[in-house]
Amino acid sequence: MKRGKLLMKLRTTFCFLITLFFVSTVNITTTLAQDSPQWHLPDGVSARLGKGIIQEIACSPDGSRLAVGSGIGIWIYNAFTGAELALIGGHTGYAAAIAFSPDGDTLASGSADDTVRLWDVETGTLINTLTGHTGWVKSVAYSPDGNTLITGGSNDRTVRLWDTNTGTLQNTLTGHTGAVISVAFSPDGNTIVSGSNDRTARLWDANTGTLKNILRHTDWVYSVAFSPDGNTLASGGYDGTVRLWDTNTGTLQNTLTGHTNAVDSVAFSPDGNTLATGSWDRTVRLWDANTGTLQNTLTGHTERVLSVAFSPDGNTLATGGWREGGLWNANTGTLQNTLTGHTERVLSVAFSPDGNTLATGGGDGTVLLWRLTPTSATITFNPNSVPDQTFAVGTPVSLTLPIATGGTPLYTYTLSAIPIGLAFDSTTRQINGTPTTPGTTETTYTVTDTTGASASLTFTITIEVNLDVNADGKVDVLDLVWVAISYGMRGDVLRADVNADGVVNVQDLVAVAEEIDAADVLPAKVAEEVALAAEAAAAFEGVAGAPGMAFSSRSAVVSGATAHRNVAAALTDARSLVTDDVRLGKWMPLLEGLLQTLAEMKTIPQTTALLPNYPNPFNPETWIPYQLSEPAAVRLTIYDIQGHIVRDLDLGHQRAGMYQSRSRAAYWDGKNAQGESVASGVYFYTLSTESTRDSVTVGDFTATRKLLIRK
Repeated sequence: MKRGKLLMKLRTTFCFLITLFFVSTVNITTTLAQDSPQWHLPDGVSARLGKGIIQEIACSPDGSRLAVGSGIGIWIYNAFTGAELALIGGHTGYAAAIAFSPDGDTLASGSADDTVRLWDVETGTLINTLTGHTGWVKSVAYSPDGNTLITGGSNDRTVRLWDTNTGTLQNTLTGHTGAVISVAFSPDGNTIVSGSNDRTARLWDANTGTLKNILRHTDWVYSVAFSPDGNTLASGGYDGTVRLWDTNTGTLQNTLTGHTNAVDSVAFSPDGNTLATGSWDRTVRLWDANTGTLQNTLTGHTERVLSVAFSPDGNTLATGGWREGGLWNANTGTLQNTLTGHTERVLSVAFSPDGNTLATGGGDGTVLLWRLTPTSATITFNPNSVPDQTFAVGTPVSLTLPIATGGTPLYTYTLSAIPIGLAFDSTTRQINGTPTTPGTTETTYTVTDTTGASASLTFTITIEVNLDVNADGKVDVLDLVWVAISYGMRGDVLRADVNADGVVNVQDLVAVAEEIDAADVLPAKVAEEVALAAEAAAAFEGVAGAPGMAFSSRSAVVSGATAHRNVAAALTDARSLVTDDVRLGKWMPLLEGLLQTLAEMKTIPQTTALLPNYPNPFNPETWIPYQLSEPAAVRLTIYDIQGHIVRDLDLGHQRAGMYQSRSRAAYWDGKNAQGESVASGVYFYTLSTESTRDSVTVGDFTATRKLLIRK
């Protein structure tokens, strides 16, 4: 009977492997291993004896651990030295499929005992057992975000999706009429591919579980691979063909013919332009992935080619066959090296991320680690420097520092000093947090390898005051207004406290004023700016609120009276500095206008009234003040002396209060509804309201006054 193995190359994780001299061998033979302080033998196992036949190999995302699934459990190795770390036991059948989560904290294993198990990588303890499959689980794969695990059951013909956080079953994908041999996610995580001996590969929507397309061969589908951009899927089958499919539409783009036996392995080059295929016909073929044209046929293997993989730079192709592997120039097709040492089939090949090491796994129960280039004795960084950094107080920071190469891994990363509010994670090499205190810190970033050798980079981190108080992406007069409204407030999270000294004071006013260009505020625009500030301030509880608090992490609200008091205090302090500091002088009209506006907003008159316009006579514009004792919908209508409507101004719903200053009064530009300037003469203006309180009408108000345009 034919046996198929679907090699999902898109799921391959490159592992950073450092070896001793020419070849390091991880033997799967009967031996006794030393225990590790972080890993412990499972219950019931007294010694690590006999490791069994290799089923699958996986590398942790950081490349530090190598997991080998075998007949008696999962062996964990130090990927740099080949030292045994632990044996994870618990399955009652072969550990046929293993995969690390994207963050490297969890290991998933699928077994011939029909279960999937999730293990804590740090402690080796069992997190969860996922049951539901009724056949051998031959493939497992994590979604790119690590929140979903997909599993393929060999005999039950299903694909299952699991929530990795809770272990609950999210979906069961049915439709295959034969054993599901392997499953994988597309690079973007939105599509799942499953391969089966029912002669199909199937594309599923990863979010809904809906079947998108069925991709058909004329015999078993042995191997599939997504292109790096995820738009193309290559499938190789027992029928000797390679097929290229559009993953968005499921349409067949090309059929590559030439192999005379089953295609067991397919792989795209890192740039997606070349496709390598390995076949039972003892050849490897290189194809133009865009046109389907055969570029080269690599001959030299004496038996079936079972695995192919490109180096990270795409210049070298590794192949695995019967008892030997090969290294080929991917551009010319020239054989560069023959790798001998296995006594059985070479089932898998994988490069380290830097391309300096190749791992080959064989049916003889060994993993061979090949050094392709000498390891540098000198530790270097990539990139080799860190620019001086500048961040603002209160702004979240996320900075990844350079990775080390050379020396003797594993590496330990340290940072000598860091500003208050920030923290350094040595595992991810990231600086994260929110700085709270201005200043400059000189820090030294150091890496140390296992031999004690080290290298360092020095740079500065400067934390500046954050002058963009209202977080709108620019520093302007509104930021000055927010400081004034929050004046005198204390706390460690106030955005208005731009110098982070714990209190909003005149130093914060000066700092913001100094940053704003004088051209930002001209006398004619003071009223407009005050109106904008007052409108924003009025958004809090119907009266002026405290924007400085609004943009902090606290939710306190300042009443209209408090806001008025704060601005009055700011104005008093600013006036005392004007003679000594001209930076505040040009902002006095703005603060005075804001104080008047806040006074009006907090004053509730006893009666509603229409007040005389100003200036009067006027040319060409005038302001029409009024006051409301109740909230009301307000309309102002301008009439000529014959009683014809000249202009109708709908002022909308207004709160109770005084509307006297230019920032709050009604405004008429002396034009009619058509935008034409009206003639000189006497005109009348009528204020009408529909007053409401708590949605209950309490009465209407109408009043008329006279104004004069003189040109």
